[in-house]
Amino acid sequence: MKQDTISKPIGLTGGIATGKSMAARFFAQLGARIISADKVASEVLSPGSPALKALTAEFGRSILTMDGCLNREAMLEILLQDPGNMDRQLSVLAPHILPAVDSHVASWMGVFPGERIMVEAPLLFEYGKRQRYGPVIVVYAPFELQVERLKLRLGIPGERAARIAALQLSIEEKIKRADYVIDNSGSEEDTRDQAVLIYRMLSV
Repeated sequence: MKQDTISKPIGLTGGIATGKSMAARFFAQLGARIISADKVASEVLSPGSPALKALTAEFGRSILTMDGCLNREAMLEILLQDPGNMDRQLSVLAPHILPAVDSHVASWMGVFPGERIMVEAPLLFEYGKRQRYGPVIVVYAPFELQVERLKLRLGIPGERAARIAALQLSIEEKIKRADYVIDNSGSEEDTRDQAVLIYRMLSV
């Protein structure tokens, strides 16, 4: 097994609606221990948390629900109004979310020594902390397919789906920074086969 796979977690990322969760499920079936950065972020952004207070200080109380939770739809509208707000959001949240993910990784490496720990992190590259990971796997789908999937998933017009997808770093740029790429533009079986192949390669 490659040393980086032991000393650092494997990164699993991609664009919105490219199929990261499907790939994570396949890797879990193969034996990887999966940490969801999105779930960690939800914990960090609990009502009254320092992270949510910092985000509220940056963007105002309109991003909160009546019971003090993060109103994700309101936050999304702010991001869509000005894509530059995405960088502001990342800057505010990085000091809270990244250490929390690191803590989960350290804990799991202690509990599962020598096993593959994989972090499913949609914004891995956007946070600019590539060095936190060993090999990075990007799940790819063409932008047009991302938009179509997002449109169907959320029941929204294609134009809005495209704007949401464009908030993240382009999938083409993520591919350039990847160590491995899974093309999820075909069948589920094809995606599974690619995951199996990569998992074997990580064992060399």
